[in-house]
Amino acid sequence: KPISEKSNGQAKSTAIYLPGEVGLDFGRSPSSDVVREDKVSKIRIVTYEFAEKYTAIDQAITAIVEPAGYVRKADSSGENKLSVTYYVNGGSSQVLFRYGELVQEGFNKKTTLTISWRF
Repeated sequence: KPISEKSNGQAKSTAIYLPGEVGLDFGRSPSSDVVREDKVSKIRIVTYEFAEKYTAIDQAITAIVEPAGYVRKADSSGENKLSVTYYVNGGSSQVLFRYGELVQEGFNKKTTLTISWRF
């Protein structure tokens, strides 16, 4: 898998950096990466699609962020397959991971992952 790809002569990384400077690199660009602003702060919302099951993706993420000091808490999943909040820097920052399932024509299932945090 390429670590970076060239785009308009610029090196384009597929990594995103969470609060606390932990990087996640899924080897692909996100399907969506937006920053919204409300009365409190800005929120970055990054969405990916995977062929793998959400449990495998969650385990891979946990193996990267927990050794970096993130504390994992599974939340009520609601409409999602799995919802997880990681607390960073003694709880001063939190990163939300929401796993869903997308069923396309021909019963082709994909896992969607939405990662969000305030800054």
